[in-house]
Amino acid sequence: MKLRAILLTVLLGGALTYFQYENARGRFHEAEQWFLDFLVANARDTFTRNQPAHSDDVVIVEFREEDKAEFSAWPPAPLDYILALKQLAPHEPEVVVFTTPMKWSGEQSQFVKALRELLVPVPSVVFAFDISMETNKSNADEADFFASNVPSFGGSEGGGNPAQHFASVSALPDKALLPAAHFGFSVAPVNGALPMVATDGKRLVPSVTAQALTLFRHAPYSEQRLRFGNGARLSLGERFIVPLDESGALHLNEKLDVPKINALELMTPDLGDETGKQISDLLGKQKAVVFTISSTPAGSAQARALAQALSLPEVRRLSGGVVWCSAGAACLLGFLQLRRRRFGALVFGFALIVGVLLVSLLVFQSALLWWPPFAALSVAVTSTVFCFLFPNSVNIKNDAASLADL
Repeated sequence: MKLRAILLTVLLGGALTYFQYENARGRFHEAEQWFLDFLVANARDTFTRNQPAHSDDVVIVEFREEDKAEFSAWPPAPLDYILALKQLAPHEPEVVVFTTPMKWSGEQSQFVKALRELLVPVPSVVFAFDISMETNKSNADEADFFASNVPSFGGSEGGGNPAQHFASVSALPDKALLPAAHFGFSVAPVNGALPMVATDGKRLVPSVTAQALTLFRHAPYSEQRLRFGNGARLSLGERFIVPLDESGALHLNEKLDVPKINALELMTPDLGDETGKQISDLLGKQKAVVFTISSTPAGSAQARALAQALSLPEVRRLSGGVVWCSAGAACLLGFLQLRRRRFGALVFGFALIVGVLLVSLLVFQSALLWWPPFAALSVAVTSTVFCFLFPNSVNIKNDAASLADL
C-alpha cells in the first residue's frame, strides 16, 4: 500500500508538472475555449436571467418621419446632424453610431466636412453601409474604399463559417468622413435575430452593433474571438461574452427598454424647461448614442442589439489559485482510490471526472464564474488509470476468487 501511494504521488506530481509546462506554452488554450463553449451552450439563460429591464448605456436619437417638414431635407441632411451633434457635445458620448448610410450629393455635400469636424472630438464613431445578396455594379473606387477601410475579424473558431453571406456592398459612407469613423453593415433582424457578422466568402465583416460594442468596451482586435456552432459567441477578452446563435446572430430581447429621444427636440436649444431636463438626464455622460430614422427598422434593431449586448453580465475567470486548489482536492480523492477494487476505482474515477465538470457548470450557471478544470481532470485520469492497472494485491486475490466462484 505504501509503495503504491509513493508511486501514485510521483505520477501525480509528474502529471501536474507536465500540465503546468504545456499550459505555459498555450497548448491547453483550444481546450479551454472548447470548455467555455460547453459552459456557454448550457448556460445561455444565465446571461439573460438577471438582465436589467432598462438600458443605462445606450440612447436612441430618432429622426421621425412625421417631423420631416421641420428638417432641412428628408432623409436628414448633414446640416440636421450638425445641429443635433452640437447639442450632444456637452454630454461627451463615448460612441456615436449612425445606422443609416451617410452619403449625400449636390448642395448637401458641402456640409460633410463640417460634420466631420464635429465628430473629431468623439472618442469613437461608427457609420453604416448596406449589404446585398445581389452583385452591385460598384465602380472601382467604391470597391477599393471597402477593401481598405472596412475591418474584418481575423477569423472564426468552431462550426465552420455559417455567417450570413452577401454578394456586394452599397450606400458606402462619404469618403470625407473616413478619418473620423469606423464602419459596419446595418440590416434588419430576421425572425427576431440580428446578424452580428456577415461574410462575402473572403472575410468576416462586423455589423454596426459589433463595431460599437467593441469600441465601447475598448476591446482591441487581438482580444476579440468569434465562434460559431455549439457555444457560439462573440468574446471581448474573457470578461465580456455575447452569446450568439449558430450563425453568429443575436436574438433580440424585445422587453429591454432603450431610452429614445426625438431628434427635433434635441436640436431645439435648451430653454431650461422640463423637456430639456429630461433630454439632458437621458443623455447623461459617456454613453453610446445611436442615430436612427423612424422609417428604417434596421436602425432601431441595431440600437436595441447594442443595448442588449452591453447589459449582459460580466463573466469572470477564477484565479490560478482555484485551479491548483481543485487539483489538490483531486489528488486527495485520488489517494482514496488506492483502497478500492479495480472496477470500483474505475467507477470512482469516472464519478470524480463527472463531478468536476458538473461543479464547473453549476458555478458558471449560478454566478458566471469559470475556471479551466484540466489540472483536476489530469489528476483524476492519472489516478484512475494507475489504480485500475495496479490494484491492491488483496483486491487482486479477491477478484481472482470471485472469478473462480463463477
